[in-house]
Amino acid sequence: MKKPTVLILCPWYDPYRIPLLRELARDFNITVLYTMRKEIGREWQTPENLPFNAFFLDPIFLLKTKQMFGERLLIRYPAGLVQMLMNIKPDVVVSLEFRLDCIIGGLWARLNGRGYVIWSDMTPYHDMRMGILRRTNRKFMLSLSHALIGSCTDTLNHFSDNFGYPKSKEFLSILSAHIQEHINTTDIVVKTNRTHGSQVRFLYVGELTPRKGVDLLIRAFARLLESVPESLLVLIGKGVDRESLESLAKTLGCENSVIFKGSVPYESVPTEMVSHDVFVLPTRLDVFGLVVAEAVACGLPVICSRYAGVANDLVRENGLIVDPKNLDEMASAMEKMARSPEMRIRMAEAGKSILQKNNLESAVKGYADAIRLAFQTAKKTDKR
Repeated sequence: MKKPTVLILCPWYDPYRIPLLRELARDFNITVLYTMRKEIGREWQTPENLPFNAFFLDPIFLLKTKQMFGERLLIRYPAGLVQMLMNIKPDVVVSLEFRLDCIIGGLWARLNGRGYVIWSDMTPYHDMRMGILRRTNRKFMLSLSHALIGSCTDTLNHFSDNFGYPKSKEFLSILSAHIQEHINTTDIVVKTNRTHGSQVRFLYVGELTPRKGVDLLIRAFARLLESVPESLLVLIGKGVDRESLESLAKTLGCENSVIFKGSVPYESVPTEMVSHDVFVLPTRLDVFGLVVAEAVACGLPVICSRYAGVANDLVRENGLIVDPKNLDEMASAMEKMARSPEMRIRMAEAGKSILQKNNLESAVKGYADAIRLAFQTAKKTDKR
């Protein structure tokens, strides 16, 4: 039987999606169409060879729109997309999110009797300030789709609860599918019983921007030092907030216990993680929060913001979920971790089974099932 041809529209190359796409290419004729070459703020380099057909478009800039926390969404026209669709003639089009290229891909699929799938990371927190245009866009594109792939359960619940999308057409494909493979290729030894004597080393990895809530973390950490003065906070990453965050640490009198390490290569993150005791993600908003899964795979217990999509899927017996805007709550969670090495060891062990349940195999199955549903539904509709 001929494999269905699937065109996947992605905004840019992300290394963490590659294992999933590689496995899908075993069951389908996959072509990934990247509508930009690089994500703003990321330093990932695209490899010369990818394990599937891939093409890069050169989009035409149209305009900027303002989002939460002062960040900008760039709207671009994906020049060459329609011609690529006509050349490839996919049986199923999958689009990541709701951008202009996704609208074009969805319309082409439906007008030509092909399957259409939306792949999304969006959560209720990300969409909580939706205007009428964004809500209309979501409704329209969901009405075009034959299936929906969510990167976390919060995504699926968001579209079923707030847009009435049928549960029967929703499929879970956890974004952390590649994590164990990524860790296995790194020359590290994961230890779940690490100790640094009385000093507990807290770690944050990510951008230093307002959205990430690092200012909240430093404030909570300063409170922790009042009861556990030997604690240490290490911040890995760069961003526009670094200078103001260094100033904040100095103002709070904790500059000697807060280490700004700057950015490190993506491949070196696991090595950095295993030398710490607790990972903290204080984000004000993250559609997923992939770094939490990386920390769990490295044997770290986690303190995770409730505003990260990863929280309800990958933070259970292995960590604590907090509201980072509540400094007392976050400082209390950090103190619990600092005072109980036994709890940290127990949580680190629990993280192993949580990742095993949300592995690459289960992510591929959810994604493939969505493609098959769209393919079969489109074929039935076309016959009528």
